[in-house]
Amino acid sequence: MVITSITPNSASVSGMVYATITGANFVVGTKVTIGGEAAYNVNVEDSTKITLIVPPNTPGVKDVVVYNAYGSVTLKGGFQYYVEQSRPAIHEVIPAEGSAAGGEPITIKGENFMSGARVLIGGRDASGVVVKSTTEITAITPPGTPGTCNVMVINPDGGKAVWSAQFKYISSPAIESVTPSRGPVSGGVFVEIKGRNFESEARVYFVRESGGGEPVYLENAKVISDTIIKAKVPASPDGATGYMDLVVENPDGGRAVLKRAFLYRTTNTEPVIYTITPNRGPVHGGT
Repeated sequence: MVITSITPNSASVSGMVYATITGANFVVGTKVTIGGEAAYNVNVEDSTKITLIVPPNTPGVKDVVVYNAYGSVTLKGGFQYYVEQSRPAIHEVIPAEGSAAGGEPITIKGENFMSGARVLIGGRDASGVVVKSTTEITAITPPGTPGTCNVMVINPDGGKAVWSAQFKYISSPAIESVTPSRGPVSGGVFVEIKGRNFESEARVYFVRESGGGEPVYLENAKVISDTIIKAKVPASPDGATGYMDLVVENPDGGRAVLKRAFLYRTTNTEPVIYTITPNRGPVHGGT
């Protein structure tokens, strides 16, 4: 007998796939083993072809042996078993957006998740990953760059799932100071706001410390850089005194609040000079 080939020449360790052996001088009653395990449903179709079902086995390269009452022939290393990678899938990420500063909890819904899986968001490893079941993972987002990015789950066996460009990082502005931090209820004071991650076209406004009332937008607000905004304080609504919280809101919804950032106070009495008498004197003073 002669073995020329086996097709296919590989399968997962679970086996149970159809294969065909080609060669010569096969006879009815011939048996087949792959890696020492007997093949199933062996059928000698003619003297040059045998069909069979591949048996389960351990990973690695295996010999294929064809034998009968007249002898045996071996195809050394003719078949390879491999461990098939898992096929996880991501169906949903809740919530689907978060701060670019990271540190926020998310839940990933899907299937075929394995214990020990990694979660990457925008290419960075999430922390606190807990595989609660084959269909649910919880994690803490890493810092990221504003915009959309991929979420990836990688099982320990290398099987991976990608949720493409559907998670959105929102900018994370922060306000550090407002100078000056107080002014008259009539407004008109120019202030400089310092912080970080300010974006062009950011909205700048006051809200009452108590949280009531409508936003009071600063006038002529201009983002000088990602760390400085300059603006003019408007008159206090209804001429009321008291502290106002300052809000900087980027176009993508990223929001920063500085509590008690500005104090509206009663306008000081403005003195008026009518005359000065005498209206002249010596250069050395003393008048």
